[in-house]
Order: sequence, then C-alpha cells, then structure tokens
Amino acid sequence: MIGGVDMSVTNYADNLKAFQVVIDTQLKRLQEAIPSLVKEVISQQIDIPGASVSKVTSTSTAPQGTAGVQVSQNPNRDIDLHKIDLAANHRLGLLGAMTGAYFAFIVGLLVAWYTKFGSGDIVVYYTGVALIGGVLVSMLITQELIPYMKWFRQIDGWLQTVEEGRERLPPMKELVQFKDRLQSTGHLILIFLVVFDFYVTVLGTYDKVQVFITFTIAGATVAFLTQGGPKLLRDRRKVATK
Repeated sequence: MIGGVDMSVTNYADNLKAFQVVIDTQLKRLQEAIPSLVKEVISQQIDIPGASVSKVTSTSTAPQGTAGVQVSQNPNRDIDLHKIDLAANHRLGLLGAMTGAYFAFIVGLLVAWYTKFGSGDIVVYYTGVALIGGVLVSMLITQELIPYMKWFRQIDGWLQTVEEGRERLPPMKELVQFKDRLQSTGHLILIFLVVFDFYVTVLGTYDKVQVFITFTIAGATVAFLTQGGPKLLRDRRKVATK
C-alpha cells in the first residue's frame, strides 16, 4: 500500500515536470513571436492610406483652413440642390395624400348612393354613379395631377440654374407653389358648369337648346379667360406691331 502511494506520487511529479516544460516552451515561443507581430502591425498601419495614424498626422500638420475633412467648394449649390429635393418630396407627398382623399371620398359617396338608390330605378342609380365618379375623377386630374406634372417640369430649369451658378433659387415656400392656379380654377369651373348643365337639362323646365347654348358660351368664356387667352392676344398684338 505504501509502495503504491509512492508510485502515484512519483508519477504525478513526473507529469507535473513534463507539463511545466511544455508551458515554458510555449511561453518562450510567444515571447519571440510578439515583437515581430507588433512590428508587422505597425508597418501595415503606416502603409495603409487613410489609416488613423496618418489621419492624426495629416490633421495635426495641416495648415489652418485646410483640415482633413473635405469641405464643399460651393455650399450655396448644395443648399439649392437640397431645396429642390425637399420641394419634390413635399409635392409628391401632397399629391399622394390628395389622391387618397379623393378616392376615399368617391368610395364613400358611392356607398351612400348605393344604400339610398341601389334598389330603385336603375337609370337614376347608374346616372348618379357616373356623375360621382366622373366629376370627382375629373377634379382629381385637373386640380392635382395636371398641376403636379406642370410643376415637375420646372425641376430641369432649376437644376440647370444650379449647375450654371447664375443665381440662387427662390425660397422653399415659392418653390412648392403651383404656378397655374388660374388654369386649375378654370378647369374646376368648367366641371361644375357641365354638372349644372346636366342637372338643368334633365330636371329643369327650361328649353334644352337654350340651356345648352347658354352653358356652351359660359364654358367658352371661362376657358378663354383662364387658359391663357388674354396672354395669347397680347402676344399676337406685340408681333403685329413689330
């Protein structure tokens, strides 16, 4: 029993010595490898363009006013481009919101019309559906889509102005405004004239021919005044006088 204990103690001591030798060998190799690894890392850090060490050196030695951060040559140009981007996003978002509002209004009116007249006279029902859909879709096109398309064509001119640097763009509140509000109002008046003409012709007691002629003259007058008629006459007069 004593001999067995001595043998186990001896084996344990031998194993401990062997383990110690392995640990010492690995530590020695690690000590030899660390300096070369550090030198390699430092050399790579210096050789990489734009590294943190070179950045610190360049910024510390750069003269005042020429720091490492790239500053735009023309800040006004960047501001004007950002104004165009904001104006375009604003108009597009407003167009989407108004389109959704129009369609929601159309659906609501159609549901109410169906609830009221769905089981009645089929002619009255489909006439109302046509009027609701036609009038509101026409309003959407003339009051929102066409003005937006005309406004969007101005962006090319603004970009050319910014590129040439001739002048600054106007403020944002002027950029986002529609320039053809008179034409849009004329379209709206024409839509209501058509609806009123239809109402008076179908339900009124007036002579249908006279009603048609009256509303035709009124529509032509509105179209002439709101769609550029006076400006066209002035331009022609200028050409004639030259």
